[in-house]
Amino acid sequence: MPRPELRKIVFVGYANPRSLDAARAAAPGAEVILASSSEERAAHIPTAQVTMGGGLSDDELASAMELFWHHVPWVGVEGTLSPAMIAKNILITNGSGVNSANIAEHVVAMMLAFARQIPRFVRDQEQRWWRHWENEPNYFELGGQTVLCLGTGNIGQDVARRLNAFGCELIGASRSGRQIEGFTRCVSFDDLANVLPLADHVVSSLPMTPGTDKIMSAERIALMKPGSYFYNVGRGGTVDQEALIASLENGHLAGAGLDVVDPEPLPEDHPLWTTSNVLITSHTSGNSPQSAQRMADLIATQLQRYQDGEELLNVVDQSAGY
Repeated sequence: MPRPELRKIVFVGYANPRSLDAARAAAPGAEVILASSSEERAAHIPTAQVTMGGGLSDDELASAMELFWHHVPWVGVEGTLSPAMIAKNILITNGSGVNSANIAEHVVAMMLAFARQIPRFVRDQEQRWWRHWENEPNYFELGGQTVLCLGTGNIGQDVARRLNAFGCELIGASRSGRQIEGFTRCVSFDDLANVLPLADHVVSSLPMTPGTDKIMSAERIALMKPGSYFYNVGRGGTVDQEALIASLENGHLAGAGLDVVDPEPLPEDHPLWTTSNVLITSHTSGNSPQSAQRMADLIATQLQRYQDGEELLNVVDQSAGY
């Protein structure tokens, strides 16, 4: 059965110019609009068949009588899956995979920074202090260490591929526990109590869903191996931050690399800013010129697949939240 014609595609909020160009090239018969202001959104969303960007308000959804597909150019869809969006039964796709490579490199960079004590040396450099061997930093090597990846999607798999090259043992954890190539073994979230004490590093790339809300609870943080490290490149709400801070301050955890926190932006007086041995990178792990191009390429691919009658990629399971 022929699909409805694409006459108008509206990017809401902001769009990288590459994505706009890609949409125009892939769907030359459609009008491609960037609606940045509330007035522009109100003018164009009612006649759009496809919208791309973040969430739409309830009023915007009520006005969108022709809308049947919304594409989130990045991975997280928690801001998009409103009750009104779900009730309207709109197809939702996301940008899964477009920034997994650079996020994985970001994780490895944070691990190596702790392994080689780079934050300490940066502070020493600012003070122009040459560290002497009698006060040697606590170095370690990644080879032979165990890494537990919470989430075995594109990001988790890209992390595993890179850390396999360092000689790490990789354990993956997911809702299903399905075995994934690149991991030594995979377990379900129900088995976290058995693997958290084994891991030298725990890396979370989990989305924010009802099933992942504070999945790293105080109880699970307490189960982590003494002297281990925690990294979060998923969503801040998946972690009990107060418990994480307490565990860092009492020395149970050796450090944390946090690209995401809750709330964002982090208030200036938040204790995480001054918690010992924490790296905060302000939700930047997803950024790179290459990921912006992959985002545009995916938009072009999706539009072409739609017009060719092919199944779209990265269709969001709205009941699962990702």
